[in-house]
Amino acid sequence: MYATRQPASPPKTWASIRALFRNARDFDCSANLLNEASRSSAGSGKLRGPRQRLVGQLLFLQRNLAVGWGTARVAVGMAVGSRLYEGAKASLDSQEAKQEAEQEARR
Repeated sequence: MYATRQPASPPKTWASIRALFRNARDFDCSANLLNEASRSSAGSGKLRGPRQRLVGQLLFLQRNLAVGWGTARVAVGMAVGSRLYEGAKASLDSQEAKQEAEQEARR
């Protein structure tokens, strides 16, 4: 499923990503996959219009990339942790620069 036959060369990364998003864009939103999702959501009823299309495309990507809740949780945690680290670092760097400027002014 994920291998390329011997005489053929594997597709380039960007070509694969473009094909994935093209397939998601063209995904048939009336597929059983979307109907299952709308039935399982707590009392939300049927999805319609642009929202149905967006949910269908997101479900297509989720199924094809095999991104589960655990992967999403880790990704969000890493992104938030990175932002917090960068913010704390910038704050400490500015405090350090301020202290150095005060010391230079005293001399």
